[in-house]
Amino acid sequence: MHKIFITTSQLAETIKSHEIQLIHCAKFIDTTPIHIPNSYLLRYSSDTEDFVSTFKKLAFAEEIPIIIYDDGNLESVSKIWYCLRSIGKLPLILDGGIKKWVKEYGPVVNSVANLPLLTNDSEHEINEDYYKLPEEVADKQDEIQFIETSSDYLKILDSENTIKPINELEEFFSAKGVKLSNEKLLLLKGDFAYLCAIALTVIGLKNLAIEVSPAASRRSSASTRFYSIDDTTKIFEINKASATVEEDLYSDSHCCRCITF
Repeated sequence: MHKIFITTSQLAETIKSHEIQLIHCAKFIDTTPIHIPNSYLLRYSSDTEDFVSTFKKLAFAEEIPIIIYDDGNLESVSKIWYCLRSIGKLPLILDGGIKKWVKEYGPVVNSVANLPLLTNDSEHEINEDYYKLPEEVADKQDEIQFIETSSDYLKILDSENTIKPINELEEFFSAKGVKLSNEKLLLLKGDFAYLCAIALTVIGLKNLAIEVSPAASRRSSASTRFYSIDDTTKIFEINKASATVEEDLYSDSHCCRCITF
């Protein structure tokens, strides 16, 4: 199975190279005052059409690893991780996010580079199997296991907001009545659906999808097939006093505006 997480020490070994594409996933600009050096900023938006139309045109790395992180609680990164997988990418998630990076390594910057756009007219094609509308599954009850997520599902994270070991994840989901097999489609819905998708993938399950609400969509074309689910998870505050801001890690050409769609 493809590795899902990367440690801060592993990132530190490659941070100054051009062999990774490092992306800071954020929901609001004012919660991301600092960034890991050499990052791009990708701001998640609840405006479905704007998000999809922009996301499909972003120039994600083709042959080098994509590493994504957020403020440490997996709220934003889980959405971007899932969306990247829906276009065929296999991103790595920085375990502990920038909070753990600051704690263990420290160097940060307060400027970010602009994630480039594709240079031609092509677009990423989103695999629609990753997302399901209620009417698409209404007559398939025997083929689907429905999982309604709630704040109780935050228990799959430890005190440092790291996904718990596989055996503990299996115990948790089994206690919730989830049958851990790929025989049926596991259809996730609710505020913590994306987070649970990561945990179930860690266990080794592949037959997953997110159920989205018609009310959350503005379906006017195929490009609006990706929908957002607003999480209410608290975003961790970064202790900026313990972070070393290194302005000179970016050249002037890198101090560009961030993508804020």
